[in-house]
Amino acid sequence: MSRILNVAVVGCGIGRSHIVEGYLPNSEKFKVLALCDLDPERLAKIGDEFGVERRITNFDDLLAMDDVDVIDVCTPPGVHFSMVTKALAAGKHVVCEKPLVGSLEQIDEIVEAEKAAKGKLMPVFQYRFGDGIEQAKKIIDAGIAGKPYAGTVETMWRREAPYYA
Repeated sequence: MSRILNVAVVGCGIGRSHIVEGYLPNSEKFKVLALCDLDPERLAKIGDEFGVERRITNFDDLLAMDDVDVIDVCTPPGVHFSMVTKALAAGKHVVCEKPLVGSLEQIDEIVEAEKAAKGKLMPVFQYRFGDGIEQAKKIIDAGIAGKPYAGTVETMWRREAPYYA
């Protein structure tokens, strides 16, 4: 039996849905051990809701916790790069909301940081198990469509405002 991984969720806005949809249904694999948020009221509300006792407002303090295995970055995109690279350097596994970072150069730096790290990175991409690309390939292979040279995809996510809060 593998051990349960201890998770720290950073950013209690969209981070709440990570707890509800990801960690709680998989409680045999993950335990939300700590929360980190700059808003003390939101931190208290989410901490109380899920019974998470460790509530941190300083990301660097979170990185120093030896019993945290996974850092789940659910913050605004502008701080993803620094948080991901710091968490990898601290030996943590990292889950990061999209967009991962703002440039290809930063992606290259993160790839190198992950290679040198003990932990692994998993960027969030909720459609990773969709079969749209597979279906498009079948259409091309069947000769229904020609060779693609460019493409664009639009997905209509029908989500209410609370999802984005």
